[in-house]
Amino acid sequence: MVSTSVYRGNSMVIEKGFVYSLKMLELAVRVKAISEMYEKYKTIIDDERFDAAIKEAKKKAEQIIQDSDSDKATSTLEKADAKRDNIFRALGYLLKALNSLPIEKDNALSLPLFNTYNKYGASIVSLGYAEESGKIRSLLGDLSKAEFSENIASLYGVKETIEALKAAQDEFEAASKSFTEATASEKGKKSASEQKKELNTFFNDKIIRYVNFMIDMGDVKFVDFAKEINVEIQKANSQKQQPQAVSTNTPQNS
Repeated sequence: MVSTSVYRGNSMVIEKGFVYSLKMLELAVRVKAISEMYEKYKTIIDDERFDAAIKEAKKKAEQIIQDSDSDKATSTLEKADAKRDNIFRALGYLLKALNSLPIEKDNALSLPLFNTYNKYGASIVSLGYAEESGKIRSLLGDLSKAEFSENIASLYGVKETIEALKAAQDEFEAASKSFTEATASEKGKKSASEQKKELNTFFNDKIIRYVNFMIDMGDVKFVDFAKEINVEIQKANSQKQQPQAVSTNTPQNS
């Protein structure tokens, strides 16, 4: 994992903000957590301008969380996304396990499937909704090719997991359609993408840049809070470790 911080002298600056592909609700939760952490540094930092920026960031984050909690369509979409993510990861773990077993037949049958899965990788679950959907549909298309039919039918649990992934993707797309229809009917309310962009831009420009500027100017009061911010950004930006490709050499039976 790449570090999100660099050191200048004895001070820490924040090198990287939240990635834009972060899910909207995850971004809001992280920003709210950071704004709440700030309370223990508020007296030490003692900066009215920065205090106002933190309050504004928290307000924007809480609005997103409130909208998500009260909007059934949003809640359904988030749950459908989490479901397909879990099944997608499960498929990777299953194929890796089958390819790692000391059973030559399973190794040979699972390897082409595992290699196909690795073309996409478990990290696609961190992509935006539309891009992730495209990748999953593409993977399902690859796995539906006739050349893989025997492999899939012969390996324990693979057919069922692929079918579960397809069903979960169908469920997500239905939820996404409902979400789009619901939000389109809410006149005057900012879209989810607009809210997300606004919060991400505000936090990166008004919080991170200000903290870095003050640290660069030698104001050490911001250093400890910068460390807390870095931890939250690392948690949010770090991708789930995907199953690693294994050797194409099958184990030798003793």
